[in-house]
Amino acid sequence: MTELIQSDINYRITKNNDGIIIECDKPMHLEDKIIDTENDCFILAVKTDVNNHKYYVDYVYLNQELNIIRVLREDRGVLPKFIIAPDNRIWVRLSSTQTEKNGEIVLPLEKRCNVTKEIIKRDIGFWDYFRLGNKFYGFEYDVFNLKKPAQLGIYEFGKNNQYKNRKMKKLEGIHYGNICVLQGHCYITASQSTDEGERILVYEADGEANILNVWSPKISIEKANGFCLMLLDEIQYKFLFVCGNDIETAMFDIEGNLIQREKIFEGDKKIYTADFTVAKDFAAVFFVNEGGENNLFVTDSNEKKLYKAETDMTVCILNKEYMIESGTGMKGTYIKIIRTGLR
Repeated sequence: MTELIQSDINYRITKNNDGIIIECDKPMHLEDKIIDTENDCFILAVKTDVNNHKYYVDYVYLNQELNIIRVLREDRGVLPKFIIAPDNRIWVRLSSTQTEKNGEIVLPLEKRCNVTKEIIKRDIGFWDYFRLGNKFYGFEYDVFNLKKPAQLGIYEFGKNNQYKNRKMKKLEGIHYGNICVLQGHCYITASQSTDEGERILVYEADGEANILNVWSPKISIEKANGFCLMLLDEIQYKFLFVCGNDIETAMFDIEGNLIQREKIFEGDKKIYTADFTVAKDFAAVFFVNEGGENNLFVTDSNEKKLYKAETDMTVCILNKEYMIESGTGMKGTYIKIIRTGLR
């Protein structure tokens, strides 16, 4: 298989005190992003519209100073999602456009000359991707049929660190939830409606989709919508969740008794959907409110910041220092990398 070529699209950067703006002469949209720790750079997967019937996927490499290093053109598929192999090399899963039958393929971002055969699997739209130990996973559930068990997609690599398979394993008893990895363990946080409100359920799963433990507090939380585990140690569980217009945290002891509940963001409109990101030293909540506005709330032990995206734009977290704003669909004509304000 041939290596990726340089893109012929001219991406331009404008710098300001808050970060950078990336522009070109075509509508553009961020598909995915990753931090390449081996090469100390950021990589953006950018979808660029050429006309009404054709678009390109480019990989834009940025160094730590947010200068463009290079831009590579994808030629084997669309809808890219980055995957990290056991040796920390970056791969990408794609919806194939060049094989005899449509499906998911997984290829290295670089050094594709070592790939002799594309392995095609059924294309599944995973809700989330995560790394546990040295393996990479996708998390899938059927939002239209919550009676079906959720599943883990396990991306398997051989001894030579070449991709060999993606197998699916059912998470029996789990139908949906928010995934997080804390201290090397995988937790799925869901909830169950009761007469008193929403009862939190925390499932610990291993890399083969076996459920190791289930925990729940003694009380339910009224009018709550969406929970994510953000801290767990020998004495307490701490959760991030949405409640009406607001974002709150709740802390419980191991026995399930409520220790503390705190409102960390007070909104003026009802929050409809929320997506959580939890890292070791910060947390982020992307949410859409009643007015259809896209927002990103970020917090650490010292700061709380809210960013409202421009009209027809959405926003996601890159790391503690930066977030990314890009167009919804193909409405945007730029991508912004903006400082979060967290220190």
